[in-house]
Amino acid sequence: MKKIAKKSIILLLIVVLTLSIFACGTPNTLMVDNVVVDIQEAVLVVGEEVTLAATVTPQDAANRNIAWTSSNTNVVTVDNNGKCTAVGSGEATVTVTTAEGAKTAQCKIYSGDIIVDASEETETDYGGVLGTSLFKSIGEAMAIITEDSTVIIKNGDYNEDVIATSSVTLIGVDYPVIQSFTMNADDATIILKGLAFSNTSFPNGGEATIDILQGASVTITDCTLIINTTETLVGGYAILVDKQAQKVEITNCTISNYRYGIYVYPTDKQINITNNTFSNLSIGIGVDIRQENSEPPTNYPTTGSVSDNEYNEVTTAAQFFHYGESYEGGFVFADYEQDEEIVEE
Repeated sequence: MKKIAKKSIILLLIVVLTLSIFACGTPNTLMVDNVVVDIQEAVLVVGEEVTLAATVTPQDAANRNIAWTSSNTNVVTVDNNGKCTAVGSGEATVTVTTAEGAKTAQCKIYSGDIIVDASEETETDYGGVLGTSLFKSIGEAMAIITEDSTVIIKNGDYNEDVIATSSVTLIGVDYPVIQSFTMNADDATIILKGLAFSNTSFPNGGEATIDILQGASVTITDCTLIINTTETLVGGYAILVDKQAQKVEITNCTISNYRYGIYVYPTDKQINITNNTFSNLSIGIGVDIRQENSEPPTNYPTTGSVSDNEYNEVTTAAQFFHYGESYEGGFVFADYEQDEEIVEE
């Protein structure tokens, strides 16, 4: 009996020891569920830094390692600890990715030479100096910009008619609302992105909400232009690009309640107007490539295309002004070719 009991005890100890060793040697197999960052959007003056913190869940996941990347290292760089540095003007998305499961979270960072923010917290929310790189109105910022400055405009209702006299980039954060923009300089480069133009009355005949004067190069993307009225469509244009523009790029914009959407005067350069949405207009897009005072009448060698735009309740989608009964040049006006009304001179 004693021998049997002794053997039973020894066997039990072996089993317990084996289970203990197995339990200690089994790795934590909890998988990563999610990752989040503490900041989803940041606005920086070039040279400033912000450090993002990532939280991986569950907290006792087996592999909580993460990696940081930037979508545009010419604008924002990020190190292994989530420290983001604004090294240039523009926009970048910083992404944190888990090693296990490839879960991601992102922060959109805007970087510029000047920040405009009309909120009461302007002086405490940023590292910029009020009156130098930080302003509460767009007009104040435009008065001191240097050539090729980038101005980041925070969300807000800016009751301003903005005038630029040199090359400038205006980038909106969450669609700040302004009244109008006028480029008042030749041979300038203008970039407008993420802005909302809203008015309660139509521009006068011959005038425009966005007016780009002679000789400028213009890129307008992801902007909205709307007249908030139920009156009969009268007056001028949403976007007017004057004679001899160096380049015209208008994409992903929404234009509503205007008599005339976009009109481009003659240019021998490139015109691209694509993927825009027009609603409740008399005329969507007009392009004129007739060379003035030419004998015999000659069309400019304009290139580019007008295509893939959407028209909702627009009387005439497109007008194309050129010399000759037919046009065989290098400019592709696909929207005009599909429209029912043809305008030729």
